[in-house]
Parts: sequence; C-alpha cells; structure tokens
Amino acid sequence: MTLAVAASAALTTALCYAVASVLQQNSAVQAPRGTGLHINLLRHLLRQPRWLAGQGASVAGACTHALALASGPLVIVQPLLLLGLVFALPASLLIQHHQPSMRQVLWALTLVGSLAGILIAAHPGGGTPDPDMTRLLTITALTLLTVAMLTAIAIGPLRAHRAGLLGAATGATHGLAAALLKGTLADAQHGVWVLLGGWLLWLFLFVGLTGLVLNLAAFQAGPLTASLPLLTIADTLVAVGIGVSAFNETVRTSPSALLVQFSGAVLIIACVAALTPRLDNHDESPT
Repeated sequence: MTLAVAASAALTTALCYAVASVLQQNSAVQAPRGTGLHINLLRHLLRQPRWLAGQGASVAGACTHALALASGPLVIVQPLLLLGLVFALPASLLIQHHQPSMRQVLWALTLVGSLAGILIAAHPGGGTPDPDMTRLLTITALTLLTVAMLTAIAIGPLRAHRAGLLGAATGATHGLAAALLKGTLADAQHGVWVLLGGWLLWLFLFVGLTGLVLNLAAFQAGPLTASLPLLTIADTLVAVGIGVSAFNETVRTSPSALLVQFSGAVLIIACVAALTPRLDNHDESPT
C-alpha cells in the first residue's frame, strides 16, 4: 500500500513538474537578453502570469513529491519522474497549438515501456528513512562541487554549451534536493526541534534555491533540447546513487538485470532526445 501511494504521488509529481517546466521555459526564453543568472531575470519573471502559474504547479509538485519520498524509496520515486517528459509533450503542444504526431506518440510509449523494463529488472526497494549521515554529507559536498564546476564552465570557456551544462547542474541539484528532502522528512518525524536543529532542512533549502536559479538560467540560455535531456538524466542518476549509498536502498545487480537496465537507459536517452524538440518554444538560443 505504501509503495502504491509512493508511485501514485510520484506520477502526480511528474505531471505537476512537467506543466511547470513548460510554463517556466516559455516565460524564461522570452525574458530580455542579459538577464540570465541575475536578479533581473527573477524580477522580470515575477511579473509574468505564465511563470507564476508554473511556480504554482511547482509548489503542488513539491507537495506530492514529499508524499512520494515519505512513502517510498528514491530508487522508485525519482525514475518515475522521467515520465514528466511524456506529460510535458501534450502540455507544450497545447501552448503551441499543435497536435502530436504518430512518431511522437510511439517515442512516448517507448519511454514508458523502457522505464517499466528498468524497474522490473532492477526490482528496486528496501532502504531506511534515516540516511547514513556521513555518506550523505560526503555525496552532498561532491555534488555541490560538481555543480559549481559545471556552472563556472558554462559561464566561462564553454559558453556555447551553456544550456546543456546548466541543465546538467540543475539536474544534479534536483536529485540531491530529493535526497535531502527525504532525510528532512525523517528528521521531522523525530520532532520539530530535531528538524530545526539539524542541518538537513537548511541544506535542502539552500540546494533547492540553487536549483531554482540554475533552472531559470538553463531555460533562458537555450532550447529545451539542450538542457532537458541532461537535466532529467542527471536528476535520476544522482538521486538513485544517493538512495543506494546513503539510504541503503537496493537494486538488482546480476549481469542480466544490469543488461536490461543499461539497455533501457539507452532507450530512455534516445526517447528524451527525440521528444524534447517538440517542447521548445523557439529554434535558436539567444546570444
């Protein structure tokens, strides 16, 4: 019953985040040039009804995400969020006044089937609500260091690939934030003073805010084709990695199970690459 609640809440989260991403990217890409990674971008977006609606969808998604993480392991919840791309397709097409093609429908079905195959082969589960704090802190530090490096490279020597690099950085923060949120929920069960006195809540808020800023900058830096694939993959990989290492969650690692998981992951990457272009609201990134 708990896993059913987790799965249902995760699917609802994927829907909310998909709508939020489409609305936020549509608003961010129309922002004046030169506002990326700057407070002026946020000031501009706060006056845009579509972006505010996207924020409302994000808040709703955050609530259902918390329910999912409180009910089930990261290795189940975060992969299900990949279905957000399937939900984002009709939302984007609706805004653009287009209809999905048969090819897009087939890619969407392939993504669903690939994810189902991965979950069946991996048979994820297990885990404890309270993480190994030493491992979680170590992974947090390494992840934030990686995010800082990706961001520095994106605004420096590899500016031509800014959207993709910022997308990867955003995904890493999202996966980390999910793990920290799960740990924060465990702290909350021990009482409000444990919650407020621990570092998990405050680190979660910091990482969440960092992810918000990076997400806005990634969406403005270029089309979703450049940022969303890396964002979704990095999110899933980081969250699953933390789930296994810090929360003692389990996945099958037999050769046959790993082969199915790897094959499914390759198919999912192909599906993301094929579906993402239809989510874009422009063809060229701003210069």
